[in-house]
Amino acid sequence: MSRVNHFAISSVLNSQIVGRANFGHGQIASLGDAQRYFDLLTTNEPFQLSGEEERADLDLVVKAFHTIRNARGDRGSADLYIADPERNTQFIDQCRSLGLKSSDYIINKTIMYARKNNHLGGLNSVKTSIDYDDFAFASEFAATELKYKYGATIDDIICDPRLASKFDGVARRLSPGHSPFEYRWAILSIRKAGRHEKLPADFQIPKFAARFHLITDPLDKVPEASGVYLLYEKTQLLYVRSTKLLRHGIELHRQASALDALTNKFWSPDPRDFVVRYSVMREEKFLRPLEKRLVEERKPVFNVPRSAA
Repeated sequence: MSRVNHFAISSVLNSQIVGRANFGHGQIASLGDAQRYFDLLTTNEPFQLSGEEERADLDLVVKAFHTIRNARGDRGSADLYIADPERNTQFIDQCRSLGLKSSDYIINKTIMYARKNNHLGGLNSVKTSIDYDDFAFASEFAATELKYKYGATIDDIICDPRLASKFDGVARRLSPGHSPFEYRWAILSIRKAGRHEKLPADFQIPKFAARFHLITDPLDKVPEASGVYLLYEKTQLLYVRSTKLLRHGIELHRQASALDALTNKFWSPDPRDFVVRYSVMREEKFLRPLEKRLVEERKPVFNVPRSAA
């Protein structure tokens, strides 16, 4: 039976083992066996979000956003001007030129607030899409680690430059070769995945009867088709993902960097206990909404919660 390696966790996270606490969705503490409690870890020097108590002038932040967006001549969204390091630098510089002294974090949170509360009407933003299938796990794992270690939300990670840099570093170690913008945009996109599509009222959740031993089974056992897979360590659900390429998606978890994330950081499983259950789905329009429902209902350890935020 696998065991949580308390001392490895303490060493890796630079933390101390303290009392017991309930665990929740997305907490790495939920890698315990059957028990519902785990030793809660806290960092020796808790991360303080820059300028948490500050306020930024909403009107000036919105003005700076429109000014730099018009100067660039693009139709990017407010989220794009936060997640894209190049655009964000120009946006922050414009805020400074208007006399704003607040931290980058507060300025970014303010423009995000403006977007969520309809202070940026009439933008007619062009949708920004990237293909993140090959590094979705890396972005979700990184966000989960920072949530557990610092209590940071996805918005915090994207808005605070220091957290964003830590997030980029974790994601890069798991899936090298992508830009900071790609990792950040992936986590924002994953959070919203499937929010517009709905499963039919009579939709039956697949049984996920097909079973694949991640380390030992030959890859050609998995069909080259679209579908949804669930990654387990024995009976503990670790990760859920929909994909148009089942074999390729599962293969990504066999890579050394992905296995290292699972086996060397937080607990000590036997790699032979990693099992994938999958279901082929020919109707691709159901892939993302099914993934969203499974994440919401079954709460895998390494998936971030889905929302429309």
